[in-house]
Amino acid sequence: MSDGAVLFPALLAPARLVKRGQSVVIVGISGGFQVRAQGKALADAAAGDSVAVENLSSRRVVQGLVQPDGTVRVSL
Repeated sequence: MSDGAVLFPALLAPARLVKRGQSVVIVGISGGFQVRAQGKALADAAAGDSVAVENLSSRRVVQGLVQPDGTVRVSL
């Protein structure tokens, strides 16, 4: 950007790591174990955002937090 350029909110928004319809890995961690499942994102989201995902095995929709690596962490 050059000096004096106009900044718009969209330019300052964090990059979307997850896009609606994208395949994602759902990760649930509790105590000493970890469960992973394939899912489908139901909305766009950036790291740290809450996003709804559909578990492709059970067809259940769960809420999770997008991690910096693009996985979605859910509470167990």
